[in-house]
Amino acid sequence: MANDTWAGAPPADPAAVMPAADGSILAGAIGYVLNSMIAAYPETEQMIRDSLTLRGHEMVDKTKEQCTFQTLADFGFRHLQPYFNEPLDELGKREPLKSAFAEQRIGRLRPTTPGQVQGRGV
Repeated sequence: MANDTWAGAPPADPAAVMPAADGSILAGAIGYVLNSMIAAYPETEQMIRDSLTLRGHEMVDKTKEQCTFQTLADFGFRHLQPYFNEPLDELGKREPLKSAFAEQRIGRLRPTTPGQVQGRGV
């Protein structure tokens, strides 16, 4: 079990999630996406942090420690642009985030461990 891979409704294309979450119940999940990218790809942190407004820094910092329900309550249905000082759809097109997102895109690599996927695709 220790070498299994688990994913809960993973997005096929992480870069597409950011603009699609704008104004939706999942808007706060962008904090999870950005925190995950910073953790997995430390070289993205400066670029991500430079793209955030003060409000954006607060969202990223809060969602780092929040449960899903609190994130939904705090950030659900919010428009995301006020959290960024550049167009949201451009953020994922810049390096090093562009390469990090491309590496996470489902279907690019073959899994090296047994996997279980939870959730439903659309």
